[in-house]
Amino acid sequence: MHRTRWIVIAVILVVLACGGGAAALAARSGLEPASPGSSRQQVISLTCPATEKVAMAALEQAHVLRSPAWFRIYATIRGTFSHLKCGLYSVSPAMGASEIVAVLDAGPSSSLASIRVTFPEGKTAVQMAGILDSSTHISGTQYLALARSDNFRTGDAALRPAGSSLEGFLFPDTYDISTATSASDLVTLQLAAFQHKAAPLLTPSHGLSAYQVLVLASIVQAEAQYTRDEPLIASVFYNRLAAGMPLQSDPTVVYGLTGSLGTEPTASQFQQDTPYNTYIHAGLPPTPIDNPGVLAIEAAVHPASTSYLYFVADPSGHVHYASTLAEHNVQVAQYCGSRCSGGA
Repeated sequence: MHRTRWIVIAVILVVLACGGGAAALAARSGLEPASPGSSRQQVISLTCPATEKVAMAALEQAHVLRSPAWFRIYATIRGTFSHLKCGLYSVSPAMGASEIVAVLDAGPSSSLASIRVTFPEGKTAVQMAGILDSSTHISGTQYLALARSDNFRTGDAALRPAGSSLEGFLFPDTYDISTATSASDLVTLQLAAFQHKAAPLLTPSHGLSAYQVLVLASIVQAEAQYTRDEPLIASVFYNRLAAGMPLQSDPTVVYGLTGSLGTEPTASQFQQDTPYNTYIHAGLPPTPIDNPGVLAIEAAVHPASTSYLYFVADPSGHVHYASTLAEHNVQVAQYCGSRCSGGA
Protein backbone atom coordinates (compact mmCIF):
# COMPACT_ATOMS: atom_id res chain seq x y z
CA MET A 1 0.00 0.00 0.00
CA HIS A 2 1.40 3.38 -0.99
CA ARG A 3 2.46 5.83 1.69
CA THR A 4 -0.21 8.32 0.53
CA ARG A 5 -2.98 5.79 1.15
CA TRP A 6 -1.66 5.12 4.67
CA ILE A 7 -1.71 8.85 5.39
CA VAL A 8 -5.31 9.17 4.14
CA ILE A 9 -6.41 6.21 6.28
CA ALA A 10 -4.67 7.71 9.30
CA VAL A 11 -6.43 11.04 8.74
CA ILE A 12 -9.82 9.30 8.50
CA LEU A 13 -9.20 7.35 11.70
CA VAL A 14 -8.34 10.58 13.52
CA VAL A 15 -11.49 12.28 12.14
CA LEU A 16 -13.68 9.38 13.16
CA ALA A 17 -12.09 9.21 16.60
CA CYS A 18 -12.64 12.91 17.20
CA GLY A 19 -16.02 13.27 15.54
CA GLY A 20 -17.49 9.91 16.35
CA GLY A 21 -20.88 9.17 14.87
CA ALA A 22 -21.25 12.60 13.30
CA ALA A 23 -18.09 12.14 11.22
CA ALA A 24 -19.12 8.64 10.19
CA LEU A 25 -22.54 9.93 9.14
CA ALA A 26 -20.93 12.71 7.07
CA ALA A 27 -18.65 10.21 5.35
CA ARG A 28 -21.51 7.84 4.54
CA SER A 29 -23.65 10.69 3.21
CA GLY A 30 -20.80 12.04 1.09
CA LEU A 31 -20.37 8.67 -0.63
CA GLU A 32 -24.02 8.27 -1.59
CA PRO A 33 -25.32 9.03 -5.13
CA ALA A 34 -25.41 12.69 -6.10
CA SER A 35 -28.89 12.23 -7.55
CA PRO A 36 -30.56 8.92 -6.59
CA GLY A 37 -32.97 7.69 -9.22
CA SER A 38 -31.47 9.83 -12.02
CA SER A 39 -31.57 8.23 -15.46
CA ARG A 40 -28.84 10.48 -16.85
CA GLN A 41 -25.75 8.73 -18.18
CA GLN A 42 -22.64 10.87 -18.57
CA VAL A 43 -19.69 9.93 -20.76
CA ILE A 44 -16.43 11.26 -19.35
CA SER A 45 -13.03 11.17 -21.01
CA LEU A 46 -9.82 10.68 -19.05
CA THR A 47 -7.07 12.23 -21.12
CA CYS A 48 -3.49 10.98 -21.02
CA PRO A 49 -1.78 10.84 -18.65
CA ALA A 50 -4.79 9.73 -16.62
CA THR A 51 -4.01 11.12 -13.19
CA GLU A 52 -6.02 11.71 -10.03
CA LYS A 53 -6.34 15.39 -11.00
CA VAL A 54 -7.66 14.51 -14.47
CA ALA A 55 -10.19 12.04 -13.06
CA MET A 56 -11.45 14.38 -10.35
CA ALA A 57 -11.83 17.27 -12.80
CA ALA A 58 -13.84 15.09 -15.22
CA LEU A 59 -16.08 13.69 -12.48
CA GLU A 60 -16.71 17.10 -10.89
CA GLN A 61 -17.57 18.68 -14.24
CA ALA A 62 -19.98 15.79 -14.89
CA HIS A 63 -21.76 16.54 -11.58
CA VAL A 64 -21.87 12.88 -10.54
CA LEU A 65 -20.27 13.24 -7.10
CA ARG A 66 -22.19 14.17 -3.96
CA SER A 67 -18.96 15.10 -2.15
CA PRO A 68 -15.77 15.32 -4.22
CA ALA A 69 -13.72 15.48 -1.02
CA TRP A 70 -15.10 12.23 0.40
CA PHE A 71 -14.92 10.54 -3.00
CA ARG A 72 -11.26 11.48 -3.33
CA ILE A 73 -10.54 9.97 0.09
CA TYR A 74 -12.50 6.80 -0.71
CA ALA A 75 -10.90 6.32 -4.15
CA THR A 76 -7.44 6.90 -2.68
CA ILE A 77 -8.00 4.22 -0.06
CA ARG A 78 -9.21 1.83 -2.76
CA GLY A 79 -6.08 2.57 -4.81
CA THR A 80 -8.14 3.60 -7.82
CA PHE A 81 -5.98 6.59 -8.75
CA SER A 82 -2.85 4.43 -8.96
CA HIS A 83 -3.98 2.50 -12.04
CA LEU A 84 -6.22 4.82 -14.04
CA LYS A 85 -6.31 4.34 -17.81
CA CYS A 86 -7.02 6.89 -20.53
CA GLY A 87 -10.30 6.55 -22.36
CA LEU A 88 -14.08 6.88 -22.16
CA TYR A 89 -16.18 5.94 -19.14
CA SER A 90 -19.94 5.98 -18.61
CA VAL A 91 -21.03 7.21 -15.19
CA SER A 92 -24.24 8.50 -13.66
CA PRO A 93 -25.30 10.73 -10.75
CA ALA A 94 -27.38 7.74 -9.63
CA MET A 95 -24.16 5.89 -8.83
CA GLY A 96 -22.64 5.93 -5.37
CA ALA A 97 -18.91 6.29 -4.82
CA SER A 98 -18.34 2.52 -4.79
CA GLU A 99 -20.04 2.11 -8.17
CA ILE A 100 -18.07 4.96 -9.76
CA VAL A 101 -14.84 3.52 -8.39
CA ALA A 102 -15.81 0.14 -9.86
CA VAL A 103 -16.31 1.80 -13.27
CA LEU A 104 -12.88 3.44 -13.08
CA ASP A 105 -11.24 0.24 -11.86
CA ALA A 106 -12.71 -1.69 -14.80
CA GLY A 107 -11.00 0.57 -17.32
CA PRO A 108 -12.35 2.34 -20.41
CA SER A 109 -15.64 1.08 -21.80
CA SER A 110 -15.23 -1.06 -24.91
CA SER A 111 -18.87 -0.43 -25.86
CA LEU A 112 -18.26 3.27 -26.42
CA ALA A 113 -17.05 3.60 -30.01
CA SER A 114 -14.35 6.26 -30.11
CA ILE A 115 -14.60 9.26 -32.41
CA ARG A 116 -11.65 11.65 -32.42
CA VAL A 117 -12.37 15.36 -32.83
CA THR A 118 -9.70 18.05 -32.83
CA PHE A 119 -10.24 21.73 -32.08
CA PRO A 120 -7.17 23.78 -33.08
CA GLU A 121 -6.01 26.58 -30.83
CA GLY A 122 -7.63 29.93 -31.51
CA LYS A 123 -10.93 28.64 -32.87
CA THR A 124 -14.11 30.37 -31.79
CA ALA A 125 -17.21 28.60 -30.51
CA VAL A 126 -18.79 29.22 -33.92
CA GLN A 127 -15.86 27.57 -35.68
CA MET A 128 -15.89 24.64 -33.25
CA ALA A 129 -19.59 24.15 -33.97
CA GLY A 130 -18.73 23.96 -37.67
CA ILE A 131 -16.10 21.29 -36.98
CA LEU A 132 -18.71 19.23 -35.13
CA ASP A 133 -21.23 19.56 -37.94
CA SER A 134 -18.72 18.40 -40.52
CA SER A 135 -17.05 15.54 -38.65
CA THR A 136 -19.31 14.21 -35.86
CA HIS A 137 -22.89 13.34 -34.99
CA ILE A 138 -23.09 16.25 -32.54
CA SER A 139 -25.25 19.16 -33.62
CA GLY A 140 -23.23 22.33 -34.01
CA THR A 141 -26.37 24.35 -33.34
CA GLN A 142 -26.93 22.64 -29.99
CA TYR A 143 -23.26 22.98 -29.11
CA LEU A 144 -23.25 26.70 -29.91
CA ALA A 145 -26.40 27.28 -27.86
CA LEU A 146 -24.73 25.67 -24.86
CA ALA A 147 -21.50 27.61 -25.43
CA ARG A 148 -23.48 30.84 -25.35
CA SER A 149 -25.39 29.89 -22.21
CA ASP A 150 -24.50 30.40 -18.57
CA ASN A 151 -25.45 26.88 -17.48
CA PHE A 152 -21.98 25.47 -16.90
CA ARG A 153 -19.45 25.93 -14.15
CA THR A 154 -15.83 26.52 -15.17
CA GLY A 155 -14.16 25.26 -12.02
CA ASP A 156 -13.45 28.79 -10.84
CA ALA A 157 -16.70 30.68 -10.41
CA ALA A 158 -14.83 33.93 -9.84
CA LEU A 159 -12.98 33.68 -13.16
CA ARG A 160 -15.87 33.94 -15.63
CA PRO A 161 -18.24 36.90 -15.20
CA ALA A 162 -21.86 35.93 -14.57
CA GLY A 163 -23.90 35.87 -17.74
CA SER A 164 -20.93 35.63 -20.11
CA SER A 165 -20.56 32.90 -22.70
CA LEU A 166 -18.03 30.08 -22.57
CA GLU A 167 -15.83 31.67 -25.25
CA GLY A 168 -12.28 31.36 -24.01
CA PHE A 169 -13.04 28.36 -21.77
CA LEU A 170 -13.73 25.76 -24.50
CA PHE A 171 -10.26 24.30 -24.32
CA PRO A 172 -8.75 23.54 -27.75
CA ASP A 173 -7.53 19.96 -27.79
CA THR A 174 -8.12 16.50 -29.29
CA TYR A 175 -11.03 14.68 -27.68
CA ASP A 176 -12.03 11.04 -27.92
CA ILE A 177 -15.80 10.93 -27.81
CA SER A 178 -18.40 8.26 -28.55
CA THR A 179 -21.65 8.02 -30.45
CA ALA A 180 -23.33 8.44 -27.06
CA THR A 181 -21.57 11.77 -26.40
CA SER A 182 -23.96 14.71 -26.48
CA ALA A 183 -23.21 18.39 -27.06
CA SER A 184 -23.51 18.91 -23.31
CA ASP A 185 -21.06 16.05 -22.65
CA LEU A 186 -18.50 17.59 -25.00
CA VAL A 187 -18.77 21.04 -23.43
CA THR A 188 -18.26 19.37 -20.05
CA LEU A 189 -15.13 17.63 -21.36
CA GLN A 190 -13.74 20.91 -22.67
CA LEU A 191 -14.38 22.72 -19.41
CA ALA A 192 -12.71 19.90 -17.48
CA ALA A 193 -9.68 20.14 -19.78
CA PHE A 194 -9.59 23.91 -19.28
CA GLN A 195 -9.72 23.48 -15.52
CA HIS A 196 -6.91 20.92 -15.63
CA LYS A 197 -4.59 22.47 -18.24
CA ALA A 198 -5.31 26.19 -18.47
CA ALA A 199 -6.82 27.44 -15.21
CA PRO A 200 -3.66 26.72 -13.15
CA LEU A 201 -1.71 29.03 -15.48
CA LEU A 202 -4.10 31.98 -15.27
CA THR A 203 -3.02 34.53 -12.73
CA PRO A 204 -3.33 38.32 -12.59
CA SER A 205 -0.53 39.99 -14.53
CA HIS A 206 0.60 43.57 -15.13
CA GLY A 207 -2.52 45.02 -13.55
CA LEU A 208 -4.96 42.70 -15.35
CA SER A 209 -7.26 40.25 -13.60
CA ALA A 210 -7.03 36.55 -14.46
CA TYR A 211 -10.09 36.87 -16.73
CA GLN A 212 -8.61 39.89 -18.49
CA VAL A 213 -5.40 37.92 -19.02
CA LEU A 214 -7.52 35.25 -20.73
CA VAL A 215 -9.09 37.94 -22.93
CA LEU A 216 -5.62 39.19 -23.88
CA ALA A 217 -4.41 35.63 -24.52
CA SER A 218 -7.24 35.15 -27.01
CA ILE A 219 -6.13 38.26 -28.94
CA VAL A 220 -2.50 37.12 -28.88
CA GLN A 221 -3.61 33.72 -30.18
CA ALA A 222 -5.54 35.33 -33.02
CA GLU A 223 -2.68 37.62 -34.01
CA ALA A 224 0.26 35.18 -33.89
CA GLN A 225 0.84 32.64 -36.62
CA TYR A 226 3.99 31.33 -34.93
CA THR A 227 4.27 30.56 -31.22
CA ARG A 228 7.63 32.34 -30.91
CA ASP A 229 5.82 35.62 -31.59
CA GLU A 230 3.25 35.23 -28.82
CA PRO A 231 5.29 36.69 -25.91
CA LEU A 232 6.40 39.59 -28.13
CA ILE A 233 2.88 40.38 -29.34
CA ALA A 234 1.68 40.19 -25.74
CA SER A 235 4.36 42.74 -24.80
CA VAL A 236 3.11 45.12 -27.51
CA PHE A 237 -0.42 45.01 -26.14
CA TYR A 238 0.72 45.45 -22.53
CA ASN A 239 2.85 48.41 -23.59
CA ARG A 240 -0.06 49.99 -25.42
CA LEU A 241 -2.37 49.48 -22.43
CA ALA A 242 0.21 51.10 -20.16
CA ALA A 243 0.55 54.05 -22.56
CA GLY A 244 -3.22 54.50 -22.85
CA MET A 245 -3.14 53.60 -26.55
CA PRO A 246 -5.92 51.59 -28.22
CA LEU A 247 -4.91 48.01 -28.98
CA GLN A 248 -5.90 48.30 -32.67
CA SER A 249 -6.19 44.56 -33.18
CA ASP A 250 -7.85 43.53 -36.44
CA PRO A 251 -9.29 40.21 -35.15
CA THR A 252 -11.28 42.04 -32.47
CA VAL A 253 -13.02 44.07 -35.17
CA VAL A 254 -14.03 40.92 -37.07
CA TYR A 255 -15.20 39.11 -33.94
CA GLY A 256 -17.35 42.02 -32.86
CA LEU A 257 -19.22 41.95 -36.17
CA THR A 258 -19.41 38.22 -36.88
CA GLY A 259 -18.85 36.38 -33.59
CA SER A 260 -16.08 34.48 -35.34
CA LEU A 261 -12.66 34.89 -36.98
CA GLY A 262 -10.92 33.92 -40.18
CA THR A 263 -11.36 36.99 -42.40
CA GLU A 264 -9.64 40.35 -42.72
CA PRO A 265 -11.69 43.42 -41.80
CA THR A 266 -12.68 45.77 -44.60
CA ALA A 267 -12.03 49.51 -44.49
CA SER A 268 -15.65 50.19 -43.57
CA GLN A 269 -15.67 47.58 -40.81
CA PHE A 270 -12.92 49.42 -38.95
CA GLN A 271 -15.42 52.27 -38.55
CA GLN A 272 -18.29 50.15 -37.24
CA ASP A 273 -18.77 50.58 -33.53
CA THR A 274 -19.00 47.40 -31.43
CA PRO A 275 -17.70 46.78 -27.89
CA TYR A 276 -15.00 44.63 -29.49
CA ASN A 277 -13.63 47.25 -31.89
CA THR A 278 -10.25 48.06 -30.34
CA TYR A 279 -9.64 50.82 -32.87
CA ILE A 280 -12.59 52.76 -31.43
CA HIS A 281 -12.52 51.66 -27.80
CA ALA A 282 -9.48 51.77 -25.53
CA GLY A 283 -8.63 48.82 -23.35
CA LEU A 284 -9.59 45.18 -23.75
CA PRO A 285 -12.78 43.87 -25.38
CA PRO A 286 -15.40 42.58 -22.92
CA THR A 287 -14.76 38.85 -23.48
CA PRO A 288 -12.26 36.51 -25.15
CA ILE A 289 -12.52 36.44 -28.94
CA ASP A 290 -11.51 32.79 -29.30
CA ASN A 291 -10.32 29.83 -27.26
CA PRO A 292 -6.57 30.15 -26.73
CA GLY A 293 -4.09 27.39 -26.06
CA VAL A 294 -1.61 26.99 -23.24
CA LEU A 295 1.28 28.82 -24.94
CA ALA A 296 -0.81 31.91 -25.69
CA ILE A 297 -2.01 31.96 -22.08
CA GLU A 298 1.55 31.64 -20.83
CA ALA A 299 2.58 34.51 -23.13
CA ALA A 300 -0.19 36.70 -21.73
CA VAL A 301 0.84 35.90 -18.16
CA HIS A 302 4.58 36.25 -18.87
CA PRO A 303 5.07 38.62 -21.82
CA ALA A 304 8.48 39.50 -23.19
CA SER A 305 10.07 42.67 -21.85
CA THR A 306 10.24 45.11 -24.79
CA SER A 307 9.61 48.72 -25.75
CA TYR A 308 7.57 47.70 -28.81
CA LEU A 309 4.30 49.50 -29.51
CA TYR A 310 3.65 48.27 -33.05
CA PHE A 311 3.88 45.14 -35.16
CA VAL A 312 3.03 44.06 -38.68
CA ALA A 313 3.01 40.61 -40.26
CA ASP A 314 4.50 39.96 -43.68
CA PRO A 315 2.79 37.66 -46.23
CA SER A 316 4.53 34.59 -44.73
CA GLY A 317 3.19 35.36 -41.25
CA HIS A 318 6.48 36.52 -39.78
CA VAL A 319 6.01 39.51 -37.47
CA HIS A 320 8.11 42.68 -37.47
CA TYR A 321 8.13 44.97 -34.43
CA ALA A 322 8.71 48.67 -33.91
CA SER A 323 8.93 51.07 -30.98
CA THR A 324 7.98 54.19 -32.92
CA LEU A 325 5.30 55.01 -35.46
CA ALA A 326 7.92 56.11 -37.97
CA GLU A 327 9.62 52.69 -37.80
CA HIS A 328 6.25 50.98 -38.06
CA ASN A 329 5.25 52.94 -41.16
CA VAL A 330 8.47 51.93 -42.88
CA GLN A 331 7.79 48.27 -42.03
CA VAL A 332 4.20 48.49 -43.23
CA ALA A 333 5.38 49.87 -46.57
CA GLN A 334 8.09 47.22 -46.84
CA TYR A 335 6.23 44.11 -45.71
CA CYS A 336 2.57 44.85 -46.11
CA GLY A 337 1.89 47.67 -48.54
CA SER A 338 -1.69 48.14 -49.66
CA ARG A 339 -2.66 44.83 -48.08
CA CYS A 340 -2.73 46.53 -44.67
CA SER A 341 -5.38 49.02 -43.69
CA GLY A 342 -4.82 48.87 -39.92
CA GLY A 343 -2.98 47.05 -37.14
CA ALA A 344 -1.13 47.72 -33.93
